[in-house]
Formats: sequence, structure tokens, C-alpha cells
Amino acid sequence: TYYEIGSGAQDARNPVAMAIQVEDDAPENRVLGNFSATVTVRPDLTAQTMLGVDYTDAARRTFAPRASPIGAQYGGYARQADRTLENANFQQLLTYSPRFGADQEFEIVGGYEFTKIDNRGFDAQMQGFITDAFGVNNLGAGTQSVSPVPTSYRVESQLASFFSRANYGFAGKYFLTGVVRYDGSSRLAEGHRWAMFPAISASWRVSEEEFLRGSMFSTLALRTGWGKQGNQAVAPYQTKLLLRADPGAVYPIGNVL
Repeated sequence: TYYEIGSGAQDARNPVAMAIQVEDDAPENRVLGNFSATVTVRPDLTAQTMLGVDYTDAARRTFAPRASPIGAQYGGYARQADRTLENANFQQLLTYSPRFGADQEFEIVGGYEFTKIDNRGFDAQMQGFITDAFGVNNLGAGTQSVSPVPTSYRVESQLASFFSRANYGFAGKYFLTGVVRYDGSSRLAEGHRWAMFPAISASWRVSEEEFLRGSMFSTLALRTGWGKQGNQAVAPYQTKLLLRADPGAVYPIGNVL
């Protein structure tokens, strides 16, 4: 037989029996989509629009029946959890590339980008069932909620950016790049959500000089730059006063906590 010798939690655990008895499924559906379109307004001016969507719908179904050694210690155990994650990104670019002569290259890009993340979920666990007939499909038949208690959540965040980049090249050897971004994040505190981030860099393609042509270097370049970066690595809502429902959360109202 595939099943254990003994009874309940004291059974000698047979791996084949556990694989048959214990249910633990995690189906996930994910949709990824990207759309882009480019329009040439004039020979030296183009506009590009990009839209991306990432949608995930995942679930977790776990059931350990009373007949199994895992479920016996709880009188049967069942869990249902669902999670939905939606990511959307929009970007609009405008690129201007005028011609100033055979030895000069110039390009300037201006754009706007918006990203939104919406994450929500639900999780409930129960134990103490009088029958294994329901599986995970009737949590209300359990007699005891498992810690943590049933939970649900929704977490949103948004990031908006205005940016511009200019590239200048001369004779295929000397290059100068300037970048400026103005970013705003919903994760940061009021009054600190928007900031400017400039950067500049210069490079010299030494391998294009006469004294290095035909040398052992196929490509050799020197580059230097300076820039300012931001960091939004803060969990959403951490800069806000949060309302909690657990006994450890207190707030003074009048003279009473």
C-alpha cells in the first residue's frame, strides 16, 4: 500500500503516500504585452510611443488531509491564497537629429515616462476539519484559524519622469553627453517626491587617432563623467502614519491610548 503504517501524526511517512495525499498547487497566469510606434514628423525629427503591460494572476492551494501525517497534527489543514500584480509603463520620446556637417553628430532626446505598480492579494488558512471531503474549497468548515489570521492587502506605487539627453560627436573621436531627469515617486514623503538628476560625460576614442591606427588595439576609448542619482528603495506607505488593527498598535486620543 502507498499509505502509512500507524495512525495520524505518528505514521511512518511514506513519500509516495505524501505525494498522493497532500495537495499543493500554485497555478499562475501571466500576460506580457509591448506596443511601440514611431512617426517621422520630418527628416530630422521623430516621435516614438511605447506602452508595456505585465499582468500576473497567481494562486496557491494547499491541503493536508486528516489522513496524512502532516494534516493529522492539525486535524486537517487548508490554505487558499491569491495574488494579482499589474505593472504598466508608458513612454513618449521625441528625437531631434539635425545635420551640421560631415564631421559633426548631434542628437537631442526629450521624453516622458510613467510607471504604475498595483499589487494585491488575499491569504486564509484553517485547520480542525471534521472531514477531508471539501479539500481547500470550504475553509469555513475548519474550526480554528491559523496564524496569521486571514489577510488581504493592496499596494500601489507610481513613478513619473521627465528627461532629456543630448549627444554631440566630432570627427568620430570626441563625444560629449549631457542628461537631465526630473523624477517623482509616490513612495517618498510629501515635499520630497520630486528631484532633479543631472549628468554629464565626455569620451575620447583614442584608437581613431593616427598614432594608434594599426596598433594592437581595435578599440580604445577614455571616458569620464559625473552624475547625480536618486533612490526610491522605500516600501510604499512607509512615510505615512499607518492605521493598524493589531493589539500592538496604539494611538493617543485625549488621555486614553
